[in-house]
Amino acid sequence: MTTPVLETISLFRLYRQGKQNVAVLKDVTFSVSPESFVAVTGPSGSGKSTLLNLLAGLDAPSSGEVRVEGRNLAEMSEKERTLLRREKIGFVFQFFNLVPTLTVAENIAIPLSLGGVKRPRSLSGGEMQRASIARAVVHEPPIVLADEPTGNLSTRAGRDVLELLRRAVDGLKRTVLLVTHNPRDAAYADQVRFLKDGMLLPDVVQGAERNEARIADRMAVLGI
Repeated sequence: MTTPVLETISLFRLYRQGKQNVAVLKDVTFSVSPESFVAVTGPSGSGKSTLLNLLAGLDAPSSGEVRVEGRNLAEMSEKERTLLRREKIGFVFQFFNLVPTLTVAENIAIPLSLGGVKRPRSLSGGEMQRASIARAVVHEPPIVLADEPTGNLSTRAGRDVLELLRRAVDGLKRTVLLVTHNPRDAAYADQVRFLKDGMLLPDVVQGAERNEARIADRMAVLGI
């Protein structure tokens, strides 16, 4: 049986709000197979970004487990988690997170410490996001985590970015976990899961149902 590349087990994340603990994630259990493209969709505030931070080891769960390639992040030291992020995980963010004082090639090559030519501030949003995807995969990590990567892009540029992520799976054999509120973006995934009020719902869209209209209909039915 293939070990999941990403896995959560009874995951909870609580935050203190005044005198109360507020649950951002509640008993989230799911797994992602190697070389697959999974989308987790839900409205703003549903816990999508919190889930990504936990999967990357950037934040610690209140209870439950996060496993990356079978390794429990809670059993690793901070140095080990840092090395895991550097070697195993590529990140694509909504706001690009390119370093404006570095060239595009230098940004792309940050994981490899190489050099380049053109300045990123002269690029369009779509070009910046494509550069950030190149940076996310240049060091050949098995996992790419994408947080609303088309949120600041035009429809056309967004489509180009999603096609790049799709090719990262099909051509480069990476595993992509995308969080998005957009059914159009989610339709690029092999499997779509739904997050609502911190809970991962049992509904799954895949196979023939994996298209924007079906996903949008399911979101409407689920009240997302």
